[in-house]
Amino acid sequence: MARAAIEKSDYDDLAMCPGFGERSSKSQIWAGKLAPNPSGDFCSIAFEIPTSATLLVSDLQGRVIKTMDVKEAYSYVLDVRDLVNGLYTVSIKGSEGRRFVGKLVVLH
Repeated sequence: MARAAIEKSDYDDLAMCPGFGERSSKSQIWAGKLAPNPSGDFCSIAFEIPTSATLLVSDLQGRVIKTMDVKEAYSYVLDVRDLVNGLYTVSIKGSEGRRFVGKLVVLH
């Protein structure tokens, strides 16, 4: 229905969303796993391949709460003892365009 509504206008997906059609084969999502989830003290993030990336923990408003660097690791242990109870987004962005995004519930 949305497409039908804008067909009569001059809307151009590629012009409005630069980079949309330019995804490389290296831009892929890691198969990662957050466990335990919910967590009250430590949460392990496991990867299928060795990973060098930046890990970000954000609240529901998108504010970055924590930033860490991961260096050639198959897993990373995230300390959540200092976070208040709630839902967080864990994002990992690698230099080669790979990424992982997951939700983490913190309960103390």
